[in-house]
Amino acid sequence: MTTDIRRQNGFNDSRAFLPWFGIALGVLVLKAPDALSNPQFWAEDGIIFFLQQRTMGLGSLFEQMVAYLHLAPRLVAQLAAPLPAWLVPLAYNAAAIAGGAASLAFLCTRLHDRVPGIVFLLAVLLSLTNGEIFGTLTNLQWFLQLFLLGACFAPAGPRGPLRTPAMLALVLVASLTGPFSVLLLLVLAAAVGLSLLPGAWLPTARLRAWLRGLDRWRLLMLAIGACAQVRVYLVHRIPGSTAMGVRDVAKGIGDVLQAHTFGSVVLPTLMFLLLLAAMLVALLRQARHDSLADDRFLLLAMAGLGVLQVAAGMAKMGIPLEVAVSDRYVFVFKLFFWTAVAMLLQGLFRSRSQVLAISLAAIGFVALNHPGYLRRAPLEDKQWRTYAPALDRGEKVDIPTHPTPWVIPIPARQDTR
Repeated sequence: MTTDIRRQNGFNDSRAFLPWFGIALGVLVLKAPDALSNPQFWAEDGIIFFLQQRTMGLGSLFEQMVAYLHLAPRLVAQLAAPLPAWLVPLAYNAAAIAGGAASLAFLCTRLHDRVPGIVFLLAVLLSLTNGEIFGTLTNLQWFLQLFLLGACFAPAGPRGPLRTPAMLALVLVASLTGPFSVLLLLVLAAAVGLSLLPGAWLPTARLRAWLRGLDRWRLLMLAIGACAQVRVYLVHRIPGSTAMGVRDVAKGIGDVLQAHTFGSVVLPTLMFLLLLAAMLVALLRQARHDSLADDRFLLLAMAGLGVLQVAAGMAKMGIPLEVAVSDRYVFVFKLFFWTAVAMLLQGLFRSRSQVLAISLAAIGFVALNHPGYLRRAPLEDKQWRTYAPALDRGEKVDIPTHPTPWVIPIPARQDTR
């Protein structure tokens, strides 16, 4: 069994977390350095999380936003409430960076081999981005989905830190943050369905063993979160808010994936989709080997999650071919793509250094050709500190925030902490 190999290897345990966390933390700071040096609120950071905590206190924890619960950022807002006002944006941004780094690092510890983990973090560092998800509490959810992926789609192994009540609580909080628990439940259903097919062209025996190794309690927390999110969505969704139909999404998804991964559409749509299908089939073939199965199935789950959220983003609002717009929906697919390249190269080259060098050359080539999309542009200083004394005194004040011309309308203070 692959889980036995993991235990013998000893790599997949809590001691591996800190080195990965340190690297991931450095990566995220590099992606948005002004998030700590010049902390600003971004979008819902101020007008939703800060404002509603200030006016509603604990009652804001389960308030919906765009028809979903966002428990993790609301918990951060509660914890930051006692701080002096001038420190609150820094606390939000630091929590976002630390939470994002922890999510990335945790997923890396769930991989049996270090090489894909290194390439995974290189992809975070060098993939094209408009920077919107980095260094903001509003977009912490886009990293927490990776924590959910690692927690729920990698075998748990022996009882230890990964199977404590605290871990179950973390899974539940992440499941109640954004719609990703719903998408992951769909991925799980697809995996169960595939495991029931004849094994002539699928490694169904390995797939069933992988599914049996997943932690049932964490999957239960995921399902509880997903059901809660579906209920909130059905109650609060805006009828007729879709931008594209199923046929339009199917026709355009190949171009969107290419444009946001490579900076432009480099292949005819059908050719790219066939290439993607070939990559998925090759990963499935690699999964026939015990020592590779867990990592390949985890990555295939990431592929399903990435494609589902791109399709959902296209249906909801449309995703332009420019990296500068709505790039958050393609974040996970890009991480899958470059990590898959590394895993497939491992089937061709025995040398780890060769796999790392080729993977870095591929990601680096795209990055060097689009240097303007490697990190978040610095945010203008909205002079939060000049408004902080009035906030601490409980006065009514309107504070400009990002993106311009958004304003946070702070009423006179009623203590709800």
